[in-house]
Amino acid sequence: MMKRLIILLMVACWSCGSLLQAQSKRMRNLTPDFEIEGVLKQPYQYFKKGTPVILQRLVDLQANGQTSRQGVISIEGKQYSIPMDVMRSTLELKPTDANSFWMAYQLQGGLIEYYEKHGLQPEMRKELEEDARSYLDELQKNQLLYEDVALEDYIHCLMLDMMPHQFLAKRYGTPYVRILKSPNPDLLMLGNGCLLISTGMLTLLDSEEELYALMSREIAHFVLDHAVITVNKNTARARRYEFWSSVAEAAAFCTEVYLSEKHENYIPGIVYTTAGIVDVLIGENIMKRMGLDYQPDQEEDADRIATLYLQSRHRDPSLLTAALQKVEQYYLNTQDNSVFHRYAIHGSLGKRLKKLQQKHPATGHPEDRIYLKQTATVVSFSAGMMAYNGDYTQATTLAQKNVQTHLASADDYVILAQCLMKQENNPETLATCQTLLEKADQLNGSPSINATRQRVLLLLRQQKQEEAVEQLKLYVQLTEKLLSRPQTEADQQWLNSENQWAQQLIGRLEAI
Repeated sequence: MMKRLIILLMVACWSCGSLLQAQSKRMRNLTPDFEIEGVLKQPYQYFKKGTPVILQRLVDLQANGQTSRQGVISIEGKQYSIPMDVMRSTLELKPTDANSFWMAYQLQGGLIEYYEKHGLQPEMRKELEEDARSYLDELQKNQLLYEDVALEDYIHCLMLDMMPHQFLAKRYGTPYVRILKSPNPDLLMLGNGCLLISTGMLTLLDSEEELYALMSREIAHFVLDHAVITVNKNTARARRYEFWSSVAEAAAFCTEVYLSEKHENYIPGIVYTTAGIVDVLIGENIMKRMGLDYQPDQEEDADRIATLYLQSRHRDPSLLTAALQKVEQYYLNTQDNSVFHRYAIHGSLGKRLKKLQQKHPATGHPEDRIYLKQTATVVSFSAGMMAYNGDYTQATTLAQKNVQTHLASADDYVILAQCLMKQENNPETLATCQTLLEKADQLNGSPSINATRQRVLLLLRQQKQEEAVEQLKLYVQLTEKLLSRPQTEADQQWLNSENQWAQQLIGRLEAI
C-alpha cells in the first residue's frame, strides 16, 4: 500500500511539473522572463507552507477552449503553473533587489489588466517622450537648467541604484538627471526617463537618505505608469506643436519683462531666473500635458510603495516622512495657495502626511556631511537667486544654512550683507555687514567684484566718502579686468553699465 502511494505521488509530481511542456504550444507569455523570490504562505498541492518559490513569468494557458491566467513558478528546480487567483493568495513575494521589487509591484498593481484593456499605447508613449524633450529644450532655451556635471552624476548614481531594467511596457529613453533652477521643491520623472529635480528641492533637504526616499516616490510613479494612465484621463489634448509654441510665446513674454527690469546684483557668468518664468514653465498646464498631475490615490500608492521599497533596501522609511514634511512646510510658508495646489503632490500632501506619520513617524537623524558638501554650491546659487528676486528673508535663510554647516562661500557672506542692508539701517547692522564682507574677502583670498560693490554701498551709508572712492576705483579695475576676457553679450552689457556707474559716482564724490 505504501509503495503504491509513493508511485501515485511521483506520477502527480511528474504530471504537475511537465504541465508547461505539454501545453507550451498553447501558452502565451504576458510578461518577460524574470526571477522574483518568494515563499508559499500556505500549503499548495503537496508543497508545504514556507517552501521557497521563484516566480518566473505570467502566461495565458489555453485548454479545452478556455484561457486561464497562470503564474510560472520554479520549486526545487522544476517549473509549475499556478492559477493567478490562487497565486495571489498563496504566494508571498520577497524581492531581493530593485528590479525584482519593481517588477513585483507592476504585477500586483493591476498593470497586466490595464494593458489588456487599453493596450500598450506605443504612440502615446512616444508622444510623451517627445513632450519631455520639448519641455527640456524650452527649459534650456530659457536658461532654467542648472549646470553641475558632478552633482548631476551624484544624483544619477542614486537613480541607477533604484531604477529597474525591466518593464511590462516599453519605456523610451535612457534614465538621466537634470537640475532645474527653481526655488520651489519639485521632483519630476519625465516620459523620456529624465529625473528633473529643482535647486529648491536640493537646498530644502539635508541628507542623501531624504533625497533617495523622495526619488523612490518618483520611480514608483514612473514604473506604475501613472503618467500614461493620467494622460488617458486628461481627454482634452492640444496638438504637440501648438501646445509647445504657446508655451514658448509665454516664456518669451516673461523674458522681455525680465530684461526691462533692473536687477542690481547681476553676477557675470551666473544666470539666475525670475519667478515669472518659473510660473510659466513649471505650470499646471504643462504638468497636465505630461500626465504629472497625479490623482490623490496615485500619490498615496507612490507613498506606500516607496516606504515598502525603502524597507526592502534596508533604508529608513521615516526619512520619506521627514522629507515630505519639509516640502509641506515650504509651501505653507510661501502662503501661496496657487502654488501649493499646482498639482496633486502638493494638494493632497497634508492628508498623506498624516498617514505616513502614523506608520513611519519622522525622527531626528545625524548630519549628512557628504550630502551637504555636494549641495553647498546649489545652496549658494539659490540664496543668490532669491536675493535677485527680492526675497531677502529666504535668501538669508539659505546663506545661513551654509554658514551653520561651515560650508559657506564668499558669496554667501556677501548675500547676507546685502540682505541685511536691504532690511535694516542702523550702526549695529552696518558693523555686522562690515564683518560679513571682511569674511568674504578672507574666503576669496582677494577682493571680489560682489564684495567690492557691496562695500561701496556700505561705506556710503557710513558717510565714508573717501574710502568709498577707493573702493569704487577698485571696482572699476575689477570690471575692466573681466571685460578684457570673453563674455556673453548679457555679461558684457552689465559690466559696461557697472563700470560706467562706478566712474560717474567717483566723479560726483570727488566733486563734493
